[in-house]
Amino acid sequence: MLSSPYPTSGPGPAAARPLLSTMQQDASFGELCALLGIQHQIADLSDEHRLPRLRVRNCQRIHLAGQTCDRIFVVNSGILKTSSYVYDKEQVMGFPMRGDLLGIDGLLNRSYHQELVALTNATLIEIPLDTLARLGRTHGEFASAILGVMSHKLARDHALLSMRAGLNTQARMAHFLLDTAARYAAAGYSGSSFNLVMQRAEIGNYLGMAMETVSRTLSELQALEMISINGRTILILDPVALRAMRRSPRRRRLQDGAKRA
Repeated sequence: MLSSPYPTSGPGPAAARPLLSTMQQDASFGELCALLGIQHQIADLSDEHRLPRLRVRNCQRIHLAGQTCDRIFVVNSGILKTSSYVYDKEQVMGFPMRGDLLGIDGLLNRSYHQELVALTNATLIEIPLDTLARLGRTHGEFASAILGVMSHKLARDHALLSMRAGLNTQARMAHFLLDTAARYAAAGYSGSSFNLVMQRAEIGNYLGMAMETVSRTLSELQALEMISINGRTILILDPVALRAMRRSPRRRRLQDGAKRA
């Protein structure tokens, strides 16, 4: 039985845990470290403890905001969405992909602050918190390596806030496309041609722009021959120009508009 798709309002703290499918083949400690990119920091990757591997389907929730946090997750495959809710209004926080560590927002008071939902069929490795603590005790380097992964995530979140506040719409879109391309490449896929599985409204929510602005901005980048669009497929044509554009501040667009006026 699957949980229902997107909520009509922000989920409350009394919400029950969604039912998830556990795969028969568990993940090893070495596989977990490789997925997080920390295998070279661990002296001994041998560990008999096995970690549950979860299979989730498109639109299925993994956890809800306000739900008790007793485990964290690492994405093995697929694309997901994290969201927070303020006064029942959704704010998209990110689109996790392979290798991303999820659920750490719930570690402070053992309650998730964000909702996690799959945008495609996906698999995740589950790390119960008691297992996380045991691995930290038995593998000294693991605890510091995990802190490094968490620090990297915080830096990404801070960069997102700075991007929303300081860049114009074209620059924000260029940043988003280049970041998505790099993450596809890191996962072993093409970094120049990829699908945007998320809805335009979700992208706009994430970047701080209206859905119509998302479509218009993508069309503008295509007219400038920086990208090509075919349905949901994006082809990066000029990454150098995109990298230059993503540094354009908001005031530059305002100044350009004043000059045209």
